[in-house]
Amino acid sequence: MGTVVEDDWIIDTDTGEVVGIQGWHIDGHIEDEKSLWTLQKRMLETDAKLSAERMMMKSIIANCELRIKRLESRAKYLDLRYGVSAAEVAKSLLLKGSKTYTSPYGKIAFRTTKDKIVIDDQDAFLTWATKNCPESIKKSVLVSKLPKEQVDRWLKIEDFMPKGIRIEPGGESVTFVGITKEADDETAI
Repeated sequence: MGTVVEDDWIIDTDTGEVVGIQGWHIDGHIEDEKSLWTLQKRMLETDAKLSAERMMMKSIIANCELRIKRLESRAKYLDLRYGVSAAEVAKSLLLKGSKTYTSPYGKIAFRTTKDKIVIDDQDAFLTWATKNCPESIKKSVLVSKLPKEQVDRWLKIEDFMPKGIRIEPGGESVTFVGITKEADDETAI
């Protein structure tokens, strides 16, 4: 068993557990008032350090969250300000038959998506689904279980749409992906 001394605490290097205190004169039990006071003082100091570390951690987390929020704001600005024109340029540079533009800084992927039905209000739409296609109901309405003919009529706006759903237009999705490392950055220490 290897040990290391850290602020007079003797720590097992294999487990990280405290195995003693360097220079500690209390062996296993308290016998007098002086030993009691020494122990109380040590406990108070340790609790104070623990509280200070927890407060520091909260402060560090709050600062990190603030920096993340600022960076998210910058990323959103870049996307809103330049995303459409950047996508147009990247699309014009695509090789024939390719759906992904690659640069030294990452990729821009172009994918076509279909229109689809999105249920915004489960409770409101549940009334219609219960009456017209009960097989689509589990604990919520499954769009995939709705009759295809009915969905097609809604998508073509040939039929009245019940309350609680809307059409989410399809189109082309554009995804900007930067160069990534093998390891996930969030899990790397």
